[in-house]
Amino acid sequence: MFRNLFLIGFSFILCFFFFSCGISTGGGDGASGSCQNVLKVHPQKMNLSVELDCPYDSTCDARLLFENMEYSDSLNSCYGNFEYLFVSEKQRLKIHRFEEISVALDSEEHIRFSLLDETNTEKYYDVDLSRIIHSFEVVGDSVKIDMLSAGFSEIRMDCPSSWERCRFDSDYEYVMVGMDSTWSNGFTFDQYLYNQSSMESDSIHVYGKIEFR
Repeated sequence: MFRNLFLIGFSFILCFFFFSCGISTGGGDGASGSCQNVLKVHPQKMNLSVELDCPYDSTCDARLLFENMEYSDSLNSCYGNFEYLFVSEKQRLKIHRFEEISVALDSEEHIRFSLLDETNTEKYYDVDLSRIIHSFEVVGDSVKIDMLSAGFSEIRMDCPSSWERCRFDSDYEYVMVGMDSTWSNGFTFDQYLYNQSSMESDSIHVYGKIEFR
């Protein structure tokens, strides 16, 4: 009898350790890898992207891409699929990994939305895109792009001095570029935001194109 109790106890410990008894709430398959289940509670970290397209003298379009999440507990760390309720002023829908949705900028040129998990816990986001949208000004026959204020990591554009695209990184406080046809009519950019959301846990990659003529 003692032997049977020992075997039962030992089996339970192995079962718990490897999450093979179906009691996991979103754990993975070891120290690191793909999560076995669709996660429905907020993870320790989520990666999102915002794609911004601003044609000249027109309203900007924005899209949200939900990428990876990282879940970890005392035994596991994994990446995988998830399911949350996306709620904004005009939208309410379930989202999953790698889904992309079009979103509207509000009157302050922010993207504001919440993600709710299955426990109805809210994670709130407020992404300020106004500094990006208004990152340039025309100065005579040139365009001044304010790298520092906009928080750009890098911008890229066609320019007359190189057969490749010109690149300007965050070492520049601002750059002055031309308005004539030897230059692009705009620039592409990257910006990386960390400690985002009301939980200060997520990373957001903002990228896209801004046209100034």
